[in-house]
Amino acid sequence: MASQHPSSWSQQLLWVEYALHNTLTCSATGLSPFQCAYGFQPPLFPDLEEEVSCPSVQAFIRRCRGTWTQARAALLYSSDPDTEAANRRRSQAPTYQGRPKGVALHTGPTSTSRV
Repeated sequence: MASQHPSSWSQQLLWVEYALHNTLTCSATGLSPFQCAYGFQPPLFPDLEEEVSCPSVQAFIRRCRGTWTQARAALLYSSDPDTEAANRRRSQAPTYQGRPKGVALHTGPTSTSRV
């Protein structure tokens, strides 16, 4: 786009942001950032605005909560294989008998009083 219109590319940034941020879906959730935030996919054309209209604030909140629940479930599902793979490489932490040499025992914050 910038190579075809070098003097007016900055005027197209609004559409680039709209296309990239609002409509591209994340592979982990299957939702776009816009849809995660507002509970619906933004309409691409003015004729589609009725599909995303909401009759009340309560309906909007229900739709957002449903979307957030869906996104959270998808993220938890996609993180399970990563967690399992990471846990396979972990080893048990060593157990220490007493306090290791050279390590001071910290009893908490100390207060000094000025006279």
